[in-house]
Amino acid sequence: MHTQEDQEDQPMMDLSNDPAEIQDRLRKRYLDRLAQRLRKMRKDLVARNWTELKGDCRHLRNNVESFGFSELHELATRAETAIPAQNLSKAFIPPEAKRSLDALMTAMDKIISAHAFHRPEN
Repeated sequence: MHTQEDQEDQPMMDLSNDPAEIQDRLRKRYLDRLAQRLRKMRKDLVARNWTELKGDCRHLRNNVESFGFSELHELATRAETAIPAQNLSKAFIPPEAKRSLDALMTAMDKIISAHAFHRPEN
């Protein structure tokens, strides 16, 4: 026989198969990763790590629409295109790449902030 104490020791398992709930959980995880990517991109911009930034833009371009953030697709594409393919001097910041990255990171920040305070209605 299981006691109340035994039940409290067991981890709660969410066995929900509701597609909307599953999509909501996936979206929340994606937003967490998006916030991590934004922090990384800011550091890479300060360090002028153009190769990493170009890869981050490519990654965003390839998957943001799957989570309903189509506005980031065009910004990521524009930023990826604006970052030159060749290695650049750390002293040089391509103006169009900087503008495009700033626009992309601002949009990412707005999406993360908007969803951080979003509470689903019951």
